[in-house]
Amino acid sequence: MRENNPTPKGASTARRARAAAPSPSTVPAVRTVADNLRRVISASGMSQELWSAARSLHPRQVTRILQCEVSISLTYLSELADRCGLEPYQLLVPKLNITDPQTVSAGGVRGTDAPRGAGRHSEADPPEQLPPKRAGRAPPPH
Repeated sequence: MRENNPTPKGASTARRARAAAPSPSTVPAVRTVADNLRRVISASGMSQELWSAARSLHPRQVTRILQCEVSISLTYLSELADRCGLEPYQLLVPKLNITDPQTVSAGGVRGTDAPRGAGRHSEADPPEQLPPKRAGRAPPPH
């Protein structure tokens, strides 16, 4: 008797990977992003549809994120955070306080006393100082 196997031997690698991948709703980070996005929309005082339209986001995609139906890429997380006026990592902070989201600076975690976007780097920012190379190591080949 043959077992009911959703991914038979002849199945494609992508199909097997999809079958083995966890549902987005079971991934804590997906739920955290959804919860924080829900807080942002609620704090705006707008309906989800108006909020989406005001930020040029497709309402169905916002609904799918809120319902944990999809996992979003880091690129989309960054775009979504930008449209929320936040840094991407802030959408991943559990129970984010939308009125005073935590930010990270060189001095550690702080409230948002700095202007929005102050933590972002631009091409005009000076490069960060890297620690000196340790003696005795050869540089990697190019």
